[in-house]
Amino acid sequence: MLNPKTIFLKNHEPTKASTKKCGVIKSYAANTNQGIIREYNEDRVSIILNILKPKSKAKLDIEWPQICFFGVFDGHGGAACADYLRDNLHNFVVQHELFPQHPIEAITQGFKDCEKNFIHLVEMA
Repeated sequence: MLNPKTIFLKNHEPTKASTKKCGVIKSYAANTNQGIIREYNEDRVSIILNILKPKSKAKLDIEWPQICFFGVFDGHGGAACADYLRDNLHNFVVQHELFPQHPIEAITQGFKDCEKNFIHLVEMA
């Protein structure tokens, strides 16, 4: 039986914390721990401040808002999906045709498109 008072969680990544505010975000911090089962950490954190307007939308006459993206991805027994989401999920959202005018729909469809693309990549491997 594990005693939670005596468990030391190893932390391989330093805490990521804000040094200045970003729009309406006044401050943030994120941290992950490897837990007690594995000798490595499969969790991933994504913090992207001030996402620029994609080149694919440069010609569109839309005002680009100040956008910050925060994601925490649990490896669940493998880091490949968490790595992929950390590196790509925000792109599927901001490049969606409905973004930024209809953010809820763009986020929903961006998540679905990202999932389909990851599954396709796994099947091709």
